[in-house]
Amino acid sequence: MKYPSLVTLLALWLSVGSVLAQTPQAYWSEAVSNFTSGNNVAAIDDLNLYLELNSTSAEGYALRGLVKSIKGDWDGSMGDYNKAIAINPKLPKTYLFRALSKADKNDLDGALKDYDKAISIDPKMLLAYTGRASVKLRKHDPDGAIADCNLALAIDPKSTIALAYRGNAKFDKHDFKGAIADCNSALAINPKYGYAYYSRGCARAFQNDERGAVTDYSTAIAFSQKDLRPYNNIAWALATTADSSLRNGAKALEYATACCKLGGWTNANHIDTLAACYAEVGDFNQAVKWENNYLETNSTNKAAHDRLALYQAHQPYHQDPSQENPSYSPKPAPKP
Repeated sequence: MKYPSLVTLLALWLSVGSVLAQTPQAYWSEAVSNFTSGNNVAAIDDLNLYLELNSTSAEGYALRGLVKSIKGDWDGSMGDYNKAIAINPKLPKTYLFRALSKADKNDLDGALKDYDKAISIDPKMLLAYTGRASVKLRKHDPDGAIADCNLALAIDPKSTIALAYRGNAKFDKHDFKGAIADCNSALAINPKYGYAYYSRGCARAFQNDERGAVTDYSTAIAFSQKDLRPYNNIAWALATTADSSLRNGAKALEYATACCKLGGWTNANHIDTLAACYAEVGDFNQAVKWENNYLETNSTNKAAHDRLALYQAHQPYHQDPSQENPSYSPKPAPKP
């Protein structure tokens, strides 16, 4: 028997690979792989090819809508979600993805409606409950968030997201011990969950455990390097704590500068923190400059005006240990 040549075998293998690569399932698998790895441009290309071959796939349009939303193509994403719903109005993922997109655009009421719809179709959809809880937290409804987290935990008692969000809601209700307990539970399941460290740090600060808070913020940064909140809070704590043994202006300034750079110098709270850090290292010209920058958009903030007066007098700002919560930071409460 005469065996085909190596060149013939290679040509045959390539031709088979080419055919397989053009099947809808192949494009779908590539799209999902690229999306999960963060390569959204390639994911869009794969989904375009997939939908050319499978134009009635509601899941295809739903996923492409989510990817477009992440890329900032709001109109395109809404168009794809609408196509997905027209094809299959009972696909819960479409409403889940559209809720995520709406929440990202601060359409919180619209997001809630889509989460409600997803849950009405699939009452066991865990991510719909945790997503709805995150929106309720942003709408200052901690009781509603706790209720949704409890429903999520009934589905999966080991949901670290539900535990951390419930801890966040307890923080908003000033149940700091309860918040710490929920974060501890989440971290027992996933010791690398940066958001839980950050949230626990916030609760510890309000329990007058600023040293523990600083440790948690530092650990949060190690596991979630793109989350700016722990950078901001650790900088504020190290610059302004009433505990002189914990205070470290140089380190605080490193964190504050990194926070502002990562955030594109657009967040006023980060700028306020930066000013306090400059004051702590004795650079009062920079402290005055950045506090004035902060006040351009927060002119009614009396505490900021008081800090500016200190910087102008060449004095740093330190928290008052006689306050009810001496570790209180004027930074936002933790949010998902």
